[in-house]
Amino acid sequence: MKHENILLHNAAELTFDEIAAYYADQWVLIAETAWNDDGEPIRGVVEAHSQIRDELIQPTQQLHRRQPNTKTYTLYTGEQVTENLVSTSNFTFDSREPLL
Repeated sequence: MKHENILLHNAAELTFDEIAAYYADQWVLIAETAWNDDGEPIRGVVEAHSQIRDELIQPTQQLHRRQPNTKTYTLYTGEQVTENLVSTSNFTFDSREPLL
């Protein structure tokens, strides 16, 4: 069963805490708009969201084509599972880097 992601062009700028509250238990594509002193994003505009992470690939690519200098961040707002995780790969993806 495919879940449709929702595109939210011209949405309001929100803090990451506000985004987590509005989009509970979802993957959220955020166009970064403000950063802390360490360069970490703290505010942004939600561009798309979905319960399925892969459904944010196309909206991310489309956003970077429209606005190539936009920094983006992909956030999961649900419970973070970190116990007993085993890495099976050395692959790292920084969602703030543009997808080509």
